[in-house]
Amino acid sequence: MRNCYYFVTYSRLAILLWTSLIVVLCNCNSSFGCPSEEYEALLELRSSLLHNDYTSPPTWGRGRDCCLWKRVICSNSTKQVSKLMLSWLVEYDQFKQWRLDFNIFSSFHELRQLYLSSNQIVGSLSQIDISGLRKLEILDLSDNMLTETIPLSFKNLSSLNVLNLGHNQLNGTLNRE
Repeated sequence: MRNCYYFVTYSRLAILLWTSLIVVLCNCNSSFGCPSEEYEALLELRSSLLHNDYTSPPTWGRGRDCCLWKRVICSNSTKQVSKLMLSWLVEYDQFKQWRLDFNIFSSFHELRQLYLSSNQIVGSLSQIDISGLRKLEILDLSDNMLTETIPLSFKNLSSLNVLNLGHNQLNGTLNRE
């Protein structure tokens, strides 16, 4: 009878351990690295760089965990991208232009800092819609070739504390009302 008791106890313990292991393994996909939506967006950004004959950061595309990639900082708690340091991806003596699709950034719901200075990004600033980046605190688009006016949608970025648009070809003003 005693052997039967130990068998039942160990069987329950084994089932509990296996169940715990399965739960942990199933949850690893969601907690390992950045979310797939952000991973795909970074690969799309990398593709955009390569398409324009730029070089992407060397670690981009290596492994599934984009939180380990250079120039990408993720939140320790959520593993979502919180900071992208993408300045100086191209050297000025190359005289290339990058027509960046800013829709790529709509996947980064926790993005707080976006640095894109000195990349020779061309296009109309008024066509850029980043209104979905509600948590964005710092946006640096300085030293590019952006034209036209500052979009009114920038006023909707309520968390934005720093906006650097210096050394572009912009005109107009943005009222702080």
